[in-house]
Amino acid sequence: MARQLEDTQTLDLLPVPKKRGRPKTGKAMTPAQKQAAYRRRKKLYGIVAIELDRTDVAILLSALRSRRGELERAVSQDLFETPEHLDELCQRLVKLHD
Repeated sequence: MARQLEDTQTLDLLPVPKKRGRPKTGKAMTPAQKQAAYRRRKKLYGIVAIELDRTDVAILLSALRSRRGELERAVSQDLFETPEHLDELCQRLVKLHD
């Protein structure tokens, strides 16, 4: 005879082994739902992907070099966290260009 569901005192005669793996939460999303959520987050935070070829990087680099003084003033106004961040940006662009 089986135990009643409301009975929390009686032990099972044959213990049921635990299931393997992570327990289900019931909140699983389909791949389409995950992609839609990802696109919403990107739109919310204003994240965009920009593709640059070598000529675009060269133009951007020359523009940065010509406006170095303005960029350094921007650093002093806390638009960049530190001058090292500006240098790191320039170094990354140089690597992209090479």
